Amino acid sequence: MNSPQEQQQIRQQAAEWAIRLDGGDLDRSRREALDGWLAADPRHPAALALAQRTWKQLGSLAEPRTMVQTPVASAPRRAGGRRKGWRGWAAAA
Repeated sequence: MNSPQEQQQIRQQAAEWAIRLDGGDLDRSRREALDGWLAADPRHPAALALAQRTWKQLGSLAEPRTMVQTPVASAPRRAGGRRKGWRGWAAAA
């Protein structure tokens, strides 16, 4: 079975393993758990590799900069607004 929920679960587990691996050495029981997880499904190694690449790329992003908001000049408005134009059309009808 290859349902979207199953794929999501694999991606989630892979992300958790990627974070643990990035955190440093795994103790023996965690290493055995990882090895078991990798062997349990042929999709797991590829999912872990993708999660590790993604985690590495996220770590290389610069600190977010404060966004500077510049006021936008509004478009000039016609005298009388839009209603005046509609009145002319209504009178013509």
